[in-house]
Amino acid sequence: MQKKYLAKLVGIISLTVACTWCGASLKAEAATVTPAQEVAKYTEQIQKNPNLASLYADRGIAFILEGNFSAAIADFNTAVSLEANYPEAYYNRGLAYAGLGNYQATVEDITKAIHLKPGNYKCYTNRGFAYVHMNKYEPAIADFDTAITIDPTQEDAYARRGIAYASLGKEDKAIADYTTALKINPQNPVTYYNRGNSLANLGKYQEAIADFQAALKLNPQYAAANTHLKALQNILTQKGK
Repeated sequence: MQKKYLAKLVGIISLTVACTWCGASLKAEAATVTPAQEVAKYTEQIQKNPNLASLYADRGIAFILEGNFSAAIADFNTAVSLEANYPEAYYNRGLAYAGLGNYQATVEDITKAIHLKPGNYKCYTNRGFAYVHMNKYEPAIADFDTAITIDPTQEDAYARRGIAYASLGKEDKAIADYTTALKINPQNPVTYYNRGNSLANLGKYQEAIADFQAALKLNPQYAAANTHLKALQNILTQKGK
């Protein structure tokens, strides 16, 4: 029996801070301002305005981008203590909890954000991916379905729903979702890698090899793709193909 190449969850939940919720977008300034500089800026502003919730929320985002998830959570805690109905703070605190691997807290916080301000597809894609990490694939798929209904032009909901389908052994559906995601963004090596895994699971080794090669072309340092590529090449060599 050949090894099963199940789609892998890569890293933590993608920290896609919703810029429409952020106020001053850190991503827009990313080329010239570092997260540490943003932390320092908001710290100075907080000293002058210690009761302004948005300053703690913005510094929390900077802490997320810096990788300091515990500090981010502390700031979002302060933000919601100052302004209880603050969907941005709950959403971003959920992302910070994901950074610490606390996916149940992620689900709870993003659910609060959805109740306060429904209609943002990122809430559903990130809550769905938290469910994936918790092995709760059906609610994950339901969230990805909702995200796609809200905005069918975003790749991440398709790519993540593909992971959920693959985890349930529904490889054909997974491949269809990965393919849609790649039509939207053909420069994502992880999606090629995951589609390659699903193709390999169906015994479509040549197509899987092509996907692993595509992943490596986009990211030559992609160790997992290289490992799976060599494994499939060895299988075909042993079969004399």
